[in-house]
Amino acid sequence: MKAKTWKACLIALSDGNWHSGEVLGRALGLTRAAVWQRIEALRSLGVPVDSGPLGYRIPDGVYVPQSAQLTHAACPIVVTEITESTNQDVLTQPGSWGEVALWQTAGRGRRGRSWWGAPGRTLMCSVGTDLESQGQAWWGLSLAVGVVVAESLEALGVSVQLKWPNDLYLNQQKLGGLLIELSGDPLGHVRVVAGLGLNLASVRFAETPPMAVLREFGCVWSDAATAVLMGNMWRCIAEFSDQGFERYHARYESRCLLTGRAVVVEGAHPVQGVCRGVDSQGQLIVETEQGLHGISAGEVSVRWQ
Repeated sequence: MKAKTWKACLIALSDGNWHSGEVLGRALGLTRAAVWQRIEALRSLGVPVDSGPLGYRIPDGVYVPQSAQLTHAACPIVVTEITESTNQDVLTQPGSWGEVALWQTAGRGRRGRSWWGAPGRTLMCSVGTDLESQGQAWWGLSLAVGVVVAESLEALGVSVQLKWPNDLYLNQQKLGGLLIELSGDPLGHVRVVAGLGLNLASVRFAETPPMAVLREFGCVWSDAATAVLMGNMWRCIAEFSDQGFERYHARYESRCLLTGRAVVVEGAHPVQGVCRGVDSQGQLIVETEQGLHGISAGEVSVRWQ
C-alpha cells in the first residue's frame, strides 16, 4: 500500500488518543473496511496500533515532519513521504542539504546491513555536503557526528553514550545508529553524507531486538528538534575536513560506552581485551596481553557484566 494511502490514517491517529473506526471513516472519507486495511498496513510497517471498544490508537502518538516547520534549519531540509534510502538520495545529489523521510523502504546500516524503522516512530534522516579532501582520516567523522547528536539530545534532557564507531546507547540499549558514506576522490573533491536512524518511540515487528526509545525518557520529538539536530550534523561534516576529530576527542571520551569494558573486536585480525577509549584520530584503543592496539575498523561486542 502506497504511503499516500496510509499517511492520512497515521496523521489522524497522531495524537495518541482513541478514535472510533466510524469517526475515522467519516474524517477520511472511507468505509470501515478501508480504515481497517490502512490500520493493518500501518501495523505491517511496525507502527503499534492498538484496537479496542473505543476504536484505534497509537500509544504516545507519532512524529510527522512538516516542511514548513524546518525552513529555519542551518541547511535546507527536504521532507519525503517515502524513499528507498535518505542516504542514497543525499549522496547522489550535489550541494549542502538534508532529507528527512516518513518511511524508508531500503534503509541501510553499516556493512550493507538492512535497517528498519517505523513511520512516525523513527527519525530517518541524512545530511550531506561537498568538500575538498586532503586525504585525511575520515573514519573519525562518525565519532564526531555521534558527539554532536549526543549533545543535541542532552540539550533535550536525554543523556546518551556512544558505542564505537557509530551507535548511540541509553541504559545499555541501542537508541540509534549513524552511517557515513563518501563518494568522489579521497585526495580531491569528495561528497560526504551522514545518515541517522533514531528511535523516537516503540515499534512492533515480529522480531524486534531490545531497544531504547526517547519517548520512554520523556522526550517528545518535534520539528524544532529535527531542525537543530540536522543542522548540527551538517555543521560537523562541513567543518571536519579543516578541524578533524581532535576537537571532538575529549567530548567523545566523556561519553564512550566501551571505556573500561572487556570487548572483542571482530575483523581480519580479531582483538580481545579491555577498551581504553579512543585516540585523537578516532581509533579504538584496546589493551591486550601484548599491549595497546589502535583499531580503525571492526565490529565490537561488549561484556556488560
